[in-house]
Amino acid sequence: MLIERSDPAVAATIIIGLITVTAFLLCRQLKWLEKSFVQESGLSERMISARLRCVILCSTVHAMHGVCARSQKSS
Repeated sequence: MLIERSDPAVAATIIIGLITVTAFLLCRQLKWLEKSFVQESGLSERMISARLRCVILCSTVHAMHGVCARSQKSS
């Protein structure tokens, strides 16, 4: 590896560069996560929203099925 063969100053510079890039990428990821959390809400809110969508969908399907069943019985 380049770090193992280099002079200690070069190795230190490479390591500092890697740390800087890593810190930058982590900061960018944290900003993205914060923006995502604010726009899409947290886990609990998303779970509640998914449950509500399911309840609405299920009740719609049941209502449609009930209407279809009634119309078939009257024929």
